[in-house]
Amino acid sequence: MQSTSSRSDALARLPLALALCMALGSIGSCRGLVEVSNRNEPVAIPLPAITIPSDADEEWKQLAAAMNELKEAQVETYRARRPALSALAVVNLASSLVLLSGALATAARLRRGLAVLQTGITLSQAYVALGIVVGTWVQLGLAETTQTILGPLRSLEHPVAMQATVAVFQYWLAIPIFVLGMVAQFLFYVWATGLLKNPEVRAALDPETE
Repeated sequence: MQSTSSRSDALARLPLALALCMALGSIGSCRGLVEVSNRNEPVAIPLPAITIPSDADEEWKQLAAAMNELKEAQVETYRARRPALSALAVVNLASSLVLLSGALATAARLRRGLAVLQTGITLSQAYVALGIVVGTWVQLGLAETTQTILGPLRSLEHPVAMQATVAVFQYWLAIPIFVLGMVAQFLFYVWATGLLKNPEVRAALDPETE
């Protein structure tokens, strides 16, 4: 049997859960809409900022040429994976809209609001799982492309070696950071699902109790 304290804790966490669902639903809807709308726009991949000295020697010129090559190669790498990202954007838009509408309806204690919210959370979990796979695949491609082009410069006994190493490291570091962010979002949905199954929470959200 649940204690009074555990019941009150569950009810106290409910506003936070709904607020976060609204926030994630709003952000996801806006982002998904932008990505779907821009699916045919030209690709622009930001590169690490590297300053080439005005009195650049041959090694610096090699780095400048490699960065130009990298810019074109990154665009091609991204373009090859863009269909998967476009499909993911559609999933994000759909799941986020359901999540947002469900959170708003639940907060207003509308009939079937809780059911819509739970559906939105389930769809959002599916989006996050797909997002981890697709996002990692895309970023892995960008990191491997960077490694291939800048890798040879890392063996030079010259300051450009450090610049190339840092640039490559940034791409590889982006992968675990991205995954951790998505996993944190997934864990929130798991927590929210458990919270919404709490009998006291479900009773509090039942419009018949008004």
